[in-house]
Amino acid sequence: MKTESIQAADLSFYYNYENSTNTNIYWIDDLDYGSKIELIPANPIREGFTFGGWYKESECINPWDFEEDTLPQEMKNEDDEIVYQETRLYAKWI
Repeated sequence: MKTESIQAADLSFYYNYENSTNTNIYWIDDLDYGSKIELIPANPIREGFTFGGWYKESECINPWDFEEDTLPQEMKNEDDEIVYQETRLYAKWI
């Protein structure tokens, strides 16, 4: 019997406003831990607003720097299993 494993995305981009489409998720990806984000999705669109960049928190305080910032390094638990870590980026609306 063949079994399949489901791999969770470790990078999620969020629309970051109430009643957004797709349960607030704009884009997801699966990247290597410790890597830079090379594929940047097209800017999301929200009627009546201008997209103001991707931020590290929903309050849009610290912008994500695609040239410098990296995903977290791989972590393992006491059983030497990789610990899942998700990076979330949030759209800023102006």
